[in-house]
Amino acid sequence: MCFSLISIVIPVFDEQERIANSLDKIITYITQSKLDYQVFIGDDGSNDNTVDIVHEYTEKFPNFHLLQFDHRGKGAAIKDTLKTIKSDYCFICDADLSMPINQLDRFIENIEPDIQILYGSREHKSSRRFDEPIIRYFIGRVFNIITRLILQLEIKDTQCGFKLFSMNNCRQIFEKQTINGFAFDSELLYLAKKYNLNTKEIPIDWYYYGNSKVRLTIDSIKMFIDLIKVRLNNLFGHYN
Repeated sequence: MCFSLISIVIPVFDEQERIANSLDKIITYITQSKLDYQVFIGDDGSNDNTVDIVHEYTEKFPNFHLLQFDHRGKGAAIKDTLKTIKSDYCFICDADLSMPINQLDRFIENIEPDIQILYGSREHKSSRRFDEPIIRYFIGRVFNIITRLILQLEIKDTQCGFKLFSMNNCRQIFEKQTINGFAFDSELLYLAKKYNLNTKEIPIDWYYYGNSKVRLTIDSIKMFIDLIKVRLNNLFGHYN
């Protein structure tokens, strides 16, 4: 590997019940690693004690950083956080660590000069899913089919929250990102295809822990609308 520094970005919104446990796991992981890590927690205007809890970590660990934003959505929090990052690679992960953080090794092991995005997939033949309610799995698969049809993508799992980006190549698509909500993943992958960036699917173990911030009915409708916005953005030249 020709790099030593990687940034871990964690978008959070009202995560007081589980953020400390997740950050403890990340500390254990990076302590044992040979790479240098910076951890950026992008708070999307939390209303609970999330910020106070994260502050305790940033005071103890100089490589932990908290950025606070007004509440606009997960996609917006990630985009605004990435503006401060200077590392060559950035790993975006969900606050609940539904994929064990030590599986970040799988992404790092697959870093290649001609691959710009490594995306975690729950649909890879080697992936495993644990404790996921059938209704959530069904709705997720339907949304993915709709996403692939509307955006003409071949990716089987656009919404998995674990992705590694080569920032030298991907800053251009983050700069053009317009979706603030949960469909931002799909927009980024659409932009990656538009700008001929190469992607690679990484199998993961994924655990359903409950208390998801995604509301099945309301957010599914919002995400569908956002998919239409992506196609319209492209049609009217907003991504050029």
